[in-house]
Amino acid sequence: MESTLVPGTQAVAAPSSLKCPSLSEWERVRPLIKQLYVDEDRTLKEVMDTLVRDHGHKATIKQYKVQINKWKLDKTYKEAEARAVLRKKIQRDALGKDSVFRVRGKPVTIENVRRYFKRRGIENPEI
Repeated sequence: MESTLVPGTQAVAAPSSLKCPSLSEWERVRPLIKQLYVDEDRTLKEVMDTLVRDHGHKATIKQYKVQINKWKLDKTYKEAEARAVLRKKIQRDALGKDSVFRVRGKPVTIENVRRYFKRRGIENPEI
């Protein structure tokens, strides 16, 4: 059967499926992703562009996000981590001690933790 176009429309090519990089390819670029995304605090788009341009590593944004989450390199902390920081802050305050908190190696202020709960509409996270 022959396909026909409706007058006034044009054919659009179907998106090409991007082959998923192999595990060894991901492991090869893992240190670069950590350096660019975590250490240099670049956006995921910047990381993707750099890896395609300089290393020929092509993957979808979804594939990058899956690997970043798998390697625990994501930039946002989770509710359990925020609650742990808050719980530890309360314990340290009760002892009259100052504290500096880190989540996955990055410094976190108590103000950031409180803002995290406020954004999510959690009224009394201390409970």
